[in-house]
Amino acid sequence: MEHILEAKTQFSKKCKDGRYRNFLIYFIDGVQILKQKIPYNERYEKGFDRLTGITNEYILNGKLYQTRYKHNGCGSKASDIREVKYPLSKKKLQELNVLTYEFIKISE
Repeated sequence: MEHILEAKTQFSKKCKDGRYRNFLIYFIDGVQILKQKIPYNERYEKGFDRLTGITNEYILNGKLYQTRYKHNGCGSKASDIREVKYPLSKKKLQELNVLTYEFIKISE
């Protein structure tokens, strides 16, 4: 069975502590599997400035893989390129019948 991996961004969501944060939410077949905060970095002008780009997102072996980089403006190359991975709930993946060795690339 073919699964569909999607991501949505949620900007300036007010959290319980009164602060506003940005989130990236991942879904498989319309069911939320992961909600992560968009990274905060003190080196950026205002902490985030939406400078972190995320590409090459896919699921393999129960983990979400991402390539993260920092935007440097129009026409310039990206810097601070990192490969990161996050574990996903095995229980949710089993409920969705996702096999551990199954490769699921994000839909564009």
